[in-house]
Amino acid sequence: MKRFSMPTYYFIEIAMSVKTRYITTDLDIFSNQDLSELAAFFQERTYILHCGWRNEDLFHLCLEPNTDTGSQLDKDLDNLLGAVELLPDRLKVLWQSATEVDFNIGIETGGLPRS
Repeated sequence: MKRFSMPTYYFIEIAMSVKTRYITTDLDIFSNQDLSELAAFFQERTYILHCGWRNEDLFHLCLEPNTDTGSQLDKDLDNLLGAVELLPDRLKVLWQSATEVDFNIGIETGGLPRS
């Protein structure tokens, strides 16, 4: 069997040619209560990535923006925050029961600055 090797600089050149870019933002909501009603409300306005119990006392709801503009940070945050602002009063109580609300901003990093 013949083995081939590539010079190290080849790999460095590839890594350095990739620019840093925004991918998407996820909204993770954790609670000790079932958040399925929130998911039902959000499914018309966002994508539901996960909805269920992580263990016997931790429910996890994960949302991703549903926008027509592609991945743009400001539009994605507007979509997620807009959906939260539209919650009816009965679901605001459930939203406020969350033990943790986490916006995860996803980026792909590269060797070159974005500018």
